[in-house]
Amino acid sequence: MSQAPLTLVEKGRFDRALTVTRMAEHLLRLDAFRTESDAMRSLLGNGFGISDIVLLVDDARQMAMQAVVAAEMSKP
Repeated sequence: MSQAPLTLVEKGRFDRALTVTRMAEHLLRLDAFRTESDAMRSLLGNGFGISDIVLLVDDARQMAMQAVVAAEMSKP
């Protein structure tokens, strides 16, 4: 008796860069990037999955902070 081969069920494609960018924009809009707890709280229930938040919150916070620093440095 032979068994059917296992197949991988694919979910939608995950675009890490796009997700981090969307998260960073959300954090900037709410000014919630300064602490990890504020960032996680603001992302929960706003269209981001818990696994995405746990994996990507640090990257999103860093991107948001870099945007703030770049804006300050570009001032005359």
